[in-house]
Amino acid sequence: GAMYVASANAAASTASGTVNQTGGTVANTSLVIGGRGTGSTNGVGVYNLSGGSLTSSGTLRAGGTGTGTLNISGTGAAAFASTTESYVGYRSGTGTVSMVSGNLSVAGELRVGGSDVNGATMDAVGTVTVSNATMNLGALTLARGNYLDNSCAGTVTLKNGGTIVSTNDVILQFAGS
Repeated sequence: GAMYVASANAAASTASGTVNQTGGTVANTSLVIGGRGTGSTNGVGVYNLSGGSLTSSGTLRAGGTGTGTLNISGTGAAAFASTTESYVGYRSGTGTVSMVSGNLSVAGELRVGGSDVNGATMDAVGTVTVSNATMNLGALTLARGNYLDNSCAGTVTLKNGGTIVSTNDVILQFAGS
């Protein structure tokens, strides 16, 4: 099934949680870190992956609608097999992916700061930093709003020893459906 870290799945609900994975394998159908449902902006979650593997047949949402962080270091490796969109900062969420080593693979498009619905409150913020690590993506989009009233922001920082490979498009700022 799906894995939720700091779900906070109802309006005005709060949740916080941290997962520390230092080895072994965690498998799921999708991973949502920080917030789950519309209006649940109070979920704050962190997933620290320093060893082992995190595998998903689905997608990633770091900053689902709350605040979510995925930290990858050491020999940690994460792979998301779905060809649909994954998000770092989703709808009204704030998401961060920080890689100081390790590997991240996303078969589909990775949207850094993005929304798939209209609305002035859909102001996702996403931040990705890759240093001494490798990120393999199906596509990469920064600041992808669903319509002109969205105000999404996305930042990707590539540092020493970092590699990002996108097999398809890289899109910087997009508003539309």
